[in-house]
Amino acid sequence: MWKPVTNGLSEPTGTIISILAANPKVAAEFCAINNRGIFCSTDSGNSWKMLDGIAWPKEYISQHPRALVVREIRKVVVYYICMLTGLSIIDNNNIGYY
Repeated sequence: MWKPVTNGLSEPTGTIISILAANPKVAAEFCAINNRGIFCSTDSGNSWKMLDGIAWPKEYISQHPRALVVREIRKVVVYYICMLTGLSIIDNNNIGYY
């Protein structure tokens, strides 16, 4: 039976539907992206935490994310985000725009 889990996620009002991705290296780790930021769960989605230290671009607030890919490269988790305005790559809480 499905049940809504919102512990740690952004408020639903004004939030665009999230896209989910799994960390292929960690069985119970999932990430969600929406127009408010990136959220991660290490307990199979029972609770969520927003990634700290990322300056979320203002233009992303009004956009629906297109894709999210999570990869672990040399023990650093890298997030590839595809938004309407382009591709962003986040690693070590640094965001790059392409």
